[in-house]
Amino acid sequence: MSENSWSWRAAQFLNWALTMTLRLLAVLLTGCGSPASSPSLVSSEGAATTHDMQAGPNPGQLSPGLADDMGLSPDSAAMSTGIVSSAIPAGMVLIPGGSYTMGGYLTAQHTVTVSAFIMDANLVSYTLWESVVGWATQNGYQFDNAGSDKATDHPVQTISWYDAVKWCNARSEMEGLTPAYYTDASATTVYRKGDLDLGNEYVDWNANGYRLPTEAEWEKAARGGVSNQYFPFGNSVSEHQANYLSNPLSYDFDFGLDSTSVTSGGKVVHDGGYNPKYSVGGLPYTSPAGVFPPNGFGLYDMAGNVSEWCWDWYYDLYYQSSPSTDPLGPDRVYPYKHVVRGGSWQSLAVDLVCSTREKSGAADRSDQIGFRTVRRA
Repeated sequence: MSENSWSWRAAQFLNWALTMTLRLLAVLLTGCGSPASSPSLVSSEGAATTHDMQAGPNPGQLSPGLADDMGLSPDSAAMSTGIVSSAIPAGMVLIPGGSYTMGGYLTAQHTVTVSAFIMDANLVSYTLWESVVGWATQNGYQFDNAGSDKATDHPVQTISWYDAVKWCNARSEMEGLTPAYYTDASATTVYRKGDLDLGNEYVDWNANGYRLPTEAEWEKAARGGVSNQYFPFGNSVSEHQANYLSNPLSYDFDFGLDSTSVTSGGKVVHDGGYNPKYSVGGLPYTSPAGVFPPNGFGLYDMAGNVSEWCWDWYYDLYYQSSPSTDPLGPDRVYPYKHVVRGGSWQSLAVDLVCSTREKSGAADRSDQIGFRTVRRA
């Protein structure tokens, strides 16, 4: 087992031990004083819900990347763990606010400041998708696509941007949260049906419900607290780290299957192709959520498996005029497509780079595109 794996497991143990200690202390304090004076360790809004039980790390864990971003030593990060976990829903992780360098490798680099938010540790699985859709269709929601899966623990795919946005609202309402998306700028009618090309003014950015990440939020999360590296886990990628279509002869940072290799032109390279563990049973070659190592924030599959819908309209020159703080993307603009990030099982290594921008029409559906959600911190 690698040193990083041991560190991650050690952090998990410290999180559990400290959380149990704090809870025991709360019980003892409650027994010694009146309930009114006893400290509350769990906020009502942050309580875990039964609708978000995807696999993932302890959502309160302060990973090395998160500790670095917060300026904490490993010891102080561990001491903070129990308190942080009490405010974050199960299956989600905190992405701390702050500035980072967005872009790089074929895209313009610029400094962006993003407010703190929480994000699904995993891609939305087909099981979670179905549980929300079942409630939504009985409560006034209509979706264009039913969604597909390779297996129930794989990410949902073959859903449009419209479907993903409406699903976010449905998940919010099902859990008693305030929806983020509306059919009007006054935020009076919740977006539940139809294919509406919403603008930024149709979003309640202060709502506590679920929504798609902005492109700037997504890239900050993908980088895992580390700047100026290509991938969520370093400057190279292999099929032991992500589910993608490797082609080591084309990219120096693509190591493919690093267990078998051939020599070409005096350089040792590795066999390419689909990930052999998951290229079975017919298309699509998706993999179960959370089987590859997480990044520094504890997020899984931020590179490969399925690409991810973002909120933003796509504009290739947006970085030239993008606000430096909490950019929301441009107004609806040609080519009238939305940003897609992260790359998929069908993508080459270059598409898995944290800064790579892709696009797709809002009504498009593909077995290579899924999504994950965020909420305000």
